Amino acid sequence: MSTRDDMDDLVNSLQGASLHDSRPGIVADVTNSPLRRFFLQHPVGGYTYSGRSPTTEWQDYLDAKGWTSEQCHKKGSRQRKLYRKYLAAVEEEVDYLIQRNEQVRDGELKPWEYLCKLFEVGEAPLSKKKAKKLLRPIHINIYDFIDYQQAQQAGQHSVLTRFPKEGQLAEYSYDTGRVYPLSAAKKDGMLRLLLRKISRAASRVRTQK
Repeated sequence: MSTRDDMDDLVNSLQGASLHDSRPGIVADVTNSPLRRFFLQHPVGGYTYSGRSPTTEWQDYLDAKGWTSEQCHKKGSRQRKLYRKYLAAVEEEVDYLIQRNEQVRDGELKPWEYLCKLFEVGEAPLSKKKAKKLLRPIHINIYDFIDYQQAQQAGQHSVLTRFPKEGQLAEYSYDTGRVYPLSAAKKDGMLRLLLRKISRAASRVRTQK
């Protein structure tokens, strides 16, 4: 597996293929953020939600509870049950951020049409099935997508890295610990349009090294 320096070099080399967005049309409002609501509903001493990247918030939350990531993946554990609720909140956050786009909110674009417009792969009107096909070559990290959308809605400049190959996305996601399990996503949700089978891709990358 690559070192963190190698991964930083990879991400930097892909900036030309990244999405820089300072366009208007996004409404800033974090008061109803599903992630914020999740952490407020499950308080723990020594931790306060501050709107940072979801993976950073989750890790600090685990540290405050004295839990480990391994416990969160153990079937039947109370840690896993809460982890699944966190993952559901992450998916809700994706939907929430997409819905905050002015054109989606006003009914001018369907959520999947917005994604195609964002990544410049198609224009409305589009069926969801067609959008899924158009978005298939788009390889992004879902937590990076959330960070990107949150920054935009706060009026901050941000960059969303697009990886040319699924294997590069897999390597980045596992090396940075920013993996969203495909099995946790709703089968008909917007998140599914952006998720890739990176565990399989990561296995191929490891085999090649």
